[in-house]
Amino acid sequence: ARKVDVTAVSPRFSGARLDDIVDYLNYCVVPAFILLYSDIVTGAAAVVMAGMIVMASLFHFADAQSKTADGYFVGFPAIWNVACLYLFVFDLTQGMAVAVLIVLAALIFVPIKWVHPFRANRLRAVTFAVVVCWSIAAVHVVATGFPGDTVVRAVFLGAAVYLIGVGVLRTFRAKKQAAS
Repeated sequence: ARKVDVTAVSPRFSGARLDDIVDYLNYCVVPAFILLYSDIVTGAAAVVMAGMIVMASLFHFADAQSKTADGYFVGFPAIWNVACLYLFVFDLTQGMAVAVLIVLAALIFVPIKWVHPFRANRLRAVTFAVVVCWSIAAVHVVATGFPGDTVVRAVFLGAAVYLIGVGVLRTFRAKKQAAS
Protein backbone atom coordinates (compact mmCIF):
# COMPACT_ATOMS: atom_id res chain seq x y z
CA ALA A 1 0.00 0.00 0.00
CA ARG A 2 2.81 2.42 0.84
CA LYS A 3 4.80 1.56 -2.29
CA VAL A 4 1.95 2.40 -4.65
CA ASP A 5 0.69 5.33 -2.49
CA VAL A 6 -2.80 3.94 -1.94
CA THR A 7 -3.60 6.94 0.27
CA ALA A 8 -3.45 9.22 -2.78
CA VAL A 9 -6.16 7.15 -4.47
CA SER A 10 -8.08 6.28 -1.32
CA PRO A 11 -7.39 8.90 1.37
CA ARG A 12 -9.52 7.04 3.92
CA PHE A 13 -7.32 3.94 3.71
CA SER A 14 -4.24 3.78 5.92
CA GLY A 15 -1.68 1.16 5.03
CA ALA A 16 0.23 2.03 8.20
CA ARG A 17 -2.84 1.36 10.35
CA LEU A 18 -3.50 -1.93 8.54
CA ASP A 19 0.15 -2.89 9.07
CA ASP A 20 -0.18 -2.20 12.82
CA ILE A 21 -3.35 -4.30 13.04
CA VAL A 22 -1.73 -7.24 11.23
CA ASP A 23 1.38 -6.90 13.42
CA TYR A 24 -0.71 -6.83 16.60
CA LEU A 25 -2.51 -10.01 15.56
CA ASN A 26 0.67 -11.85 14.50
CA TYR A 27 2.98 -10.64 17.26
CA CYS A 28 0.55 -10.53 20.17
CA VAL A 29 -2.80 -12.29 19.70
CA VAL A 30 -1.51 -15.43 17.98
CA PRO A 31 1.27 -15.95 20.57
CA ALA A 32 -1.29 -15.44 23.36
CA PHE A 33 -3.34 -18.28 21.87
CA ILE A 34 -0.18 -20.40 21.54
CA LEU A 35 0.41 -19.91 25.26
CA LEU A 36 -3.18 -20.90 26.00
CA TYR A 37 -2.94 -24.12 24.01
CA SER A 38 0.65 -25.19 24.73
CA ASP A 39 2.17 -26.62 27.86
CA ILE A 40 4.54 -23.68 28.42
CA VAL A 41 2.12 -22.22 30.95
CA THR A 42 -0.98 -24.13 32.02
CA GLY A 43 -4.25 -23.58 33.83
CA ALA A 44 -5.25 -20.18 35.17
CA ALA A 45 -1.68 -18.91 34.72
CA ALA A 46 -1.99 -19.41 30.95
CA VAL A 47 -5.16 -17.32 30.86
CA VAL A 48 -3.55 -14.58 32.94
CA MET A 49 -0.37 -14.55 30.83
CA ALA A 50 -2.33 -14.49 27.56
CA GLY A 51 -4.46 -11.62 28.86
CA MET A 52 -1.38 -9.77 30.05
CA ILE A 53 0.25 -10.11 26.62
CA VAL A 54 -2.70 -8.71 24.67
CA MET A 55 -3.38 -5.92 27.17
CA ALA A 56 0.20 -4.72 27.72
CA SER A 57 0.87 -4.87 23.99
CA LEU A 58 -1.98 -2.45 23.33
CA PHE A 59 0.13 0.20 25.04
CA HIS A 60 3.06 -0.48 22.70
CA PHE A 61 0.91 -0.39 19.58
CA ALA A 62 -0.97 2.74 20.70
CA ASP A 63 2.23 4.57 21.71
CA ALA A 64 2.98 7.20 19.07
CA GLN A 65 6.59 7.33 20.35
CA SER A 66 7.27 3.58 20.33
CA LYS A 67 9.74 3.96 17.46
CA THR A 68 12.69 6.32 17.28
CA ALA A 69 14.02 8.25 14.30
CA ASP A 70 17.24 6.23 14.46
CA GLY A 71 15.47 2.89 13.98
CA TYR A 72 14.91 1.58 17.50
CA PHE A 73 11.83 0.58 19.44
CA VAL A 74 11.22 2.23 22.80
CA GLY A 75 10.26 -0.38 25.39
CA PHE A 76 9.93 -4.09 24.68
CA PRO A 77 8.52 -4.16 21.13
CA ALA A 78 5.77 -6.70 21.90
CA ILE A 79 7.35 -9.43 19.77
CA TRP A 80 5.63 -12.18 21.72
CA ASN A 81 6.01 -14.63 18.84
CA VAL A 82 9.78 -14.42 19.36
CA ALA A 83 9.39 -14.59 23.15
CA CYS A 84 7.27 -17.76 22.83
CA LEU A 85 9.83 -19.30 20.50
CA TYR A 86 12.50 -18.66 23.15
CA LEU A 87 10.30 -20.36 25.74
CA PHE A 88 9.93 -23.42 23.51
CA VAL A 89 13.66 -23.50 22.70
CA PHE A 90 14.79 -23.24 26.33
CA ASP A 91 12.01 -25.45 27.76
CA LEU A 92 11.73 -23.42 30.95
CA THR A 93 9.70 -24.48 33.97
CA GLN A 94 6.28 -22.87 34.22
CA GLY A 95 7.47 -20.57 37.01
CA MET A 96 10.45 -19.39 34.99
CA ALA A 97 8.30 -18.90 31.89
CA VAL A 98 5.79 -16.82 33.85
CA ALA A 99 8.64 -14.73 35.28
CA VAL A 100 10.08 -14.09 31.80
CA LEU A 101 6.66 -13.11 30.44
CA ILE A 102 5.99 -10.73 33.33
CA VAL A 103 9.40 -9.08 32.95
CA LEU A 104 8.89 -8.63 29.20
CA ALA A 105 5.42 -7.18 29.72
CA ALA A 106 6.82 -4.73 32.27
CA LEU A 107 9.61 -3.77 29.86
CA ILE A 108 6.98 -2.50 27.38
CA PHE A 109 6.62 0.47 29.74
CA VAL A 110 10.36 1.06 30.32
CA PRO A 111 11.95 3.54 27.88
CA ILE A 112 14.91 1.37 26.93
CA LYS A 113 15.73 1.15 23.23
CA TRP A 114 15.41 -2.20 21.47
CA VAL A 115 17.06 -2.79 18.12
CA HIS A 116 14.84 -3.03 15.08
CA PRO A 117 16.91 -5.57 13.13
CA PHE A 118 16.30 -3.94 9.74
CA ARG A 119 15.91 -0.24 10.54
CA ALA A 120 18.68 0.60 12.99
CA ASN A 121 21.67 1.95 11.05
CA ARG A 122 24.28 1.60 13.78
CA LEU A 123 26.03 -1.79 13.47
CA ARG A 124 23.65 -2.76 10.66
CA ALA A 125 25.95 -5.38 9.09
CA VAL A 126 26.69 -7.08 12.43
CA THR A 127 23.03 -6.94 13.43
CA PHE A 128 21.99 -8.44 10.10
CA ALA A 129 24.53 -11.26 10.51
CA VAL A 130 23.23 -11.99 14.02
CA VAL A 131 19.65 -12.05 12.74
CA VAL A 132 20.61 -14.41 9.89
CA CYS A 133 22.32 -16.81 12.32
CA TRP A 134 19.33 -16.63 14.69
CA SER A 135 16.95 -17.28 11.77
CA ILE A 136 18.90 -20.34 10.66
CA ALA A 137 18.83 -21.67 14.23
CA ALA A 138 15.10 -20.93 14.45
CA VAL A 139 14.33 -22.79 11.21
CA HIS A 140 16.49 -25.68 12.38
CA VAL A 141 14.75 -26.03 15.75
CA VAL A 142 11.28 -25.73 14.21
CA ALA A 143 12.20 -28.43 11.68
CA THR A 144 13.83 -30.78 14.19
CA GLY A 145 11.64 -30.15 17.23
CA PHE A 146 11.76 -28.55 20.65
CA PRO A 147 13.52 -27.96 22.92
CA GLY A 148 16.60 -26.63 21.16
CA ASP A 149 19.93 -28.41 21.31
CA THR A 150 23.03 -26.78 22.80
CA VAL A 151 24.02 -25.05 19.55
CA VAL A 152 20.55 -23.60 18.97
CA ARG A 153 20.36 -22.41 22.56
CA ALA A 154 23.80 -20.81 22.28
CA VAL A 155 22.80 -18.96 19.09
CA PHE A 156 19.51 -17.82 20.66
CA LEU A 157 21.25 -16.67 23.82
CA GLY A 158 24.03 -14.91 21.90
CA ALA A 159 21.52 -13.12 19.67
CA ALA A 160 19.48 -11.98 22.67
CA VAL A 161 22.56 -10.70 24.51
CA TYR A 162 23.77 -8.85 21.41
CA LEU A 163 20.43 -7.29 20.46
CA ILE A 164 19.48 -6.30 24.00
CA GLY A 165 23.02 -5.08 24.68
CA VAL A 166 23.06 -2.82 21.61
CA GLY A 167 19.70 -1.35 22.63
CA VAL A 168 20.75 -0.74 26.22
CA LEU A 169 24.04 0.85 25.13
CA ARG A 170 22.17 3.05 22.65
CA THR A 171 19.75 4.10 25.41
CA PHE A 172 22.54 5.16 27.76
CA ARG A 173 24.53 6.80 24.98
CA ALA A 174 21.48 8.88 23.98
CA LYS A 175 20.90 9.90 27.61
CA LYS A 176 24.55 10.86 28.00
CA GLN A 177 24.41 12.97 24.81
CA ALA A 178 21.19 14.66 25.96
CA ALA A 179 22.80 15.53 29.31
CA SER A 180 25.86 17.09 27.59
